[in-house]
Amino acid sequence: MKILDCSNYKSALISASNVLSLSQERLIEILKAIQDTQDVSDYHHQCFSELLQYLNYEPTKLTSHWFHGTRIIDINSYFENGLMPKAEGYKILIPFLKGLAKNIEHSKHQSSMFGLSKLGKELLGQDDEGPFATLFKQKAQDKNYHFTQCPEAVEDIAEDLVGANFHVITESFMKVTRPALIEFIGEADDTTLENTLYYLHQVIHGESEHDAARRIDAFFMGNGKTIPSDKIKAVHFLDNNEIVQNMNFAIPSQ
Repeated sequence: MKILDCSNYKSALISASNVLSLSQERLIEILKAIQDTQDVSDYHHQCFSELLQYLNYEPTKLTSHWFHGTRIIDINSYFENGLMPKAEGYKILIPFLKGLAKNIEHSKHQSSMFGLSKLGKELLGQDDEGPFATLFKQKAQDKNYHFTQCPEAVEDIAEDLVGANFHVITESFMKVTRPALIEFIGEADDTTLENTLYYLHQVIHGESEHDAARRIDAFFMGNGKTIPSDKIKAVHFLDNNEIVQNMNFAIPSQ
């Protein structure tokens, strides 16, 4: 089984080279020869799909490192129960937020702050269950990545609990939790490989690693299935760069 790792440029280059059975030097040479696609909308998927055909790449079972942005309530929960979809996660989150809501008066809105957002999620159904993650660690580390600030689920539940005073709960939540990334191994496909090549291409052509990662939307959708605890590699805390390894992580064979 081949594994992609887009933690940074070096890991992406090593893993993509391994997947394609090329030396790193040869892959760089090939990507240098492709014109800069930075300003060509949606061109890169066609470009790198054709590159895979040119290289006679045979589709194989791919997995990848993925990065789920969140705020940690209990780190042991991930190592014991895995990374849960929304419905299961709510069973932990709602009681936790109810505890923060004690003695906070319910104040009615004239209209819900998050009404349209909630409706959209209801319409999405199973597609909104997650868990969700991004391919690029640097994208998930961005300070504007809202999942590591105050997740939408927290805002939704807080508003249900105390109405217009929801911000009191969200502010408390931010104080008692820590921003982090959950790194896990999950399924990938040829589009994931194409996005990895696009990222490498942009960096090779002079774009910063951070900007190249930010521009590419490459996401994992869990479709309501829990990521097993032995697939979780580590928790990366963003407030102090601490990395907590999962001692029960099952190292995948390659």
